[in-house]
Amino acid sequence: MLYYICPMHTLFTLMVYGALGILNKYTEIGVVIAIKFAACFSVVILIWEMERWMEKLEEAETRKRISIKTSIVTVSLIGYFWYNYIYKLDKLTYNKNHPYTSWILISVYISLRNFTQPFRCCSLTLFA
Repeated sequence: MLYYICPMHTLFTLMVYGALGILNKYTEIGVVIAIKFAACFSVVILIWEMERWMEKLEEAETRKRISIKTSIVTVSLIGYFWYNYIYKLDKLTYNKNHPYTSWILISVYISLRNFTQPFRCCSLTLFA
């Protein structure tokens, strides 16, 4: 189960920062809190359903499939640039930038894992 710990904690952190940061002047109003809660719930459902969307992608027409896969390759290039220009920084500079850039690597991992059916069948066994 350790496999999902990092993405789960990152999603939780982003959801808390987003929910508290957006319309933070109105957080004491019950209706605003309910809307924020519903929005967070909707985001989690959308992320959860991503695998089904990727399965439907394989059945889509060629032009649409190629455009979506091109966007995924673009995301992987962003990950490559993150590795070259942020990850390779010295420790102190990297630690200052990490809270603002950690989402990049997680997004790249999710995109690459969902790229094709064979990738979705594989998992990391590092902590298993």
